[in-house]
Amino acid sequence: ASDAFAIGSLLGLNFLQEYFSREEANQATKICFFFMLFFALVSQLHLIYAPSSHDTTHSAFLTLLTLSPRLLIASMSVFFIVQQVDIRFFSFLKKNLPSVSFAGRTAIALVFSQFLDTFLFSFAGLYGVVISIIDIITMSFLIKMIVIFCFTSCVRWVKT
Repeated sequence: ASDAFAIGSLLGLNFLQEYFSREEANQATKICFFFMLFFALVSQLHLIYAPSSHDTTHSAFLTLLTLSPRLLIASMSVFFIVQQVDIRFFSFLKKNLPSVSFAGRTAIALVFSQFLDTFLFSFAGLYGVVISIIDIITMSFLIKMIVIFCFTSCVRWVKT
């Protein structure tokens, strides 16, 4: 699910750049980063609370959130890096390939940035945690390519 969110957020940044400015996209990145940091803090606060004797879900939260500091730091770092790369790369494409449609520029930028995102996050967040990092990278990138294809197919109808 986070793959679709990452692609959607980058698509949103590309729309901001296309219709407004690069500065607006940078501002949106800062806002997203703040909310990711807020989530990181609140999720760790959740683990501090002592569960009720009737709570049957606390162990699930422990399983999900125990690795979360590492995953959230990796995710936030990679998120910030990839969004900055995507903003600059999309701006480069817009300037140097004005004849290519918005959907085409978006697809090119998303494929590049999502490969970078998949590679960096897999090593920063999952290395040593999963059995096969290559399998994770391959499947995650394949899912992202399917989502990008679906998104960019719809983007063609947004801007004429």
